[in-house]
Amino acid sequence: MEICLVLSGGAARGLAHIGVLKALLKGGIKIRAISGSSAGAIVGAFASAGYTPDKMVEIAQSVSPFKVFKPSFPPKVSLLSGKPVEEFFRSFLPKSFEELEIPLWVSATDLKTGEGVLINGGDLPKA
Repeated sequence: MEICLVLSGGAARGLAHIGVLKALLKGGIKIRAISGSSAGAIVGAFASAGYTPDKMVEIAQSVSPFKVFKPSFPPKVSLLSGKPVEEFFRSFLPKSFEELEIPLWVSATDLKTGEGVLINGGDLPKA
């Protein structure tokens, strides 16, 4: 069986998606594509890059969220300070969406217009 997986946001609760991935893989379900927002986009990016759920847990446990995910005040382009987050993603993920093993769509909001956007190409760590 093949599915397209949609993962929601939810800060640290988004890590529960790793358990969902583990159950799907154990059940022999193949993931054809992934879409996610916020924490779901992060888990989706790691899954799309080929990381196993166990490896994702290992990485999550080794990271200080307060060093990587710093709030940006006032939020100009992002709600998070870009440099630490981008450096973290660059150390683990491919440079572009096109290099992923599983197609990924990231849902975001344009903070200037308030419009929703879907990103599925270009610089992955910046997305």
